[in-house]
Amino acid sequence: MQTKILRLLGWLTANSAALILLAGFGIIAGASFLIGLIPGLFTLGGLLVVLAIILFIPGPDERG
Repeated sequence: MQTKILRLLGWLTANSAALILLAGFGIIAGASFLIGLIPGLFTLGGLLVVLAIILFIPGPDERG
């Protein structure tokens, strides 16, 4: 059981930046929908474009 917890904590530590980024995207999108539907949809679309660009960037093993 302790190894599962340590493995989970290691995964959370390794991916903390991505998790914080996604949480920030969620907060921004939620706040923009509180302003109105149209600004919320535009903001959500922009955040999805940013996420797609981030995912499209090659990793260190793919560069060269």
